[in-house]
Amino acid sequence: AASDIKYIPNSHIMDYSQSKGKDDIYAAVHIYYNENPSQDKFDLLTKTINTSDWLYKVKTALDVYVAITATADADTLGALIVADLNKKKIPFIVPRTLYKNFPGDLIYITRNRFSSSSGSALNLLVRILSISKMCSSNKTGITVEIV
Repeated sequence: AASDIKYIPNSHIMDYSQSKGKDDIYAAVHIYYNENPSQDKFDLLTKTINTSDWLYKVKTALDVYVAITATADADTLGALIVADLNKKKIPFIVPRTLYKNFPGDLIYITRNRFSSSSGSALNLLVRILSISKMCSSNKTGITVEIV
């Protein structure tokens, strides 16, 4: 990561939470590729997300239509989509230190209590998904995802 990335310590993070809505959870990703326009047919590659069914009780599939012809490329794309779907959105509020930042920017956070295998987030690199600059209260509400 670039050296000008802001660092947000634990003491500056307020109203921290992690959430994942059911609209963002899928049990499988269907990649439709190698289109045959004359017959209006596609080849289908399915990437299953095993934990979605028993963890969230979701059976919905995400349909993705692409202009890819090779099976290996469709398989790689499916794996990348599955990895992106597993990212959690983390909203929290920080002081106005992020007024000059925009969605897509990277920041480091440190959090003593964090839902990970280690139980903490030490210098965790995250990408800003959305930012709300609350000028009247000198605070910034952001939603991030782990990079």
